[in-house]
Amino acid sequence: MNLVFLRGETKMQRQAGVLFATTVLIFCVLAGCRTHTASEEDDKKAAINVVLAHELACQTYDFDKEDSLHTPDARVIEESYPHPLEPEQRQSYQVYADAGIRIDYHPQDAVAEVRGNVAWVTVTLHSIWTADTPAAQAMLGVREGYATYVESFILVKTPAGWKIALGHGGMLPPDFGVEPDYLQEHGGMKFAKVAEGGPH
Repeated sequence: MNLVFLRGETKMQRQAGVLFATTVLIFCVLAGCRTHTASEEDDKKAAINVVLAHELACQTYDFDKEDSLHTPDARVIEESYPHPLEPEQRQSYQVYADAGIRIDYHPQDAVAEVRGNVAWVTVTLHSIWTADTPAAQAMLGVREGYATYVESFILVKTPAGWKIALGHGGMLPPDFGVEPDYLQEHGGMKFAKVAEGGPH
């Protein structure tokens, strides 16, 4: 009788042990999934923050900051071919700064995809270009101009964090037939005006 009782207890203990081990394994797997998801989300946010910092550096003509956000061999695609980011970008923005052009960027709808050590970020960039001097007005052709860009970036993860390796921007053409609301505070592109007879 005692032997049967002991064997029954041992069997129950084994079952309890298996149940406990299974429960622990399930929690570990779930925790691992949560950690992976959290890590991926953190990478997406970090990559987007690098792109937003890049836009701010362009807006404020902070070339040293801009350099720190790119890989040494970063490229930009313009007119359908890639070329070195520097010195062209610095030179073009320096011309704006010297002329007295003030840029106000409103980045919105930034999204990211991460695959290992590579991230792709795209952002809608509303911008207001203000001519603060006669030379700036002559360059822009207006006192205040507006442009909307869609910019895409490929970033790589380095020991120092995410860095931009490739960038490309496209501008909504002025004859598109719509006028975006450049001062909207939320996501998406709100149209302030749609021209009759435009190619919409």
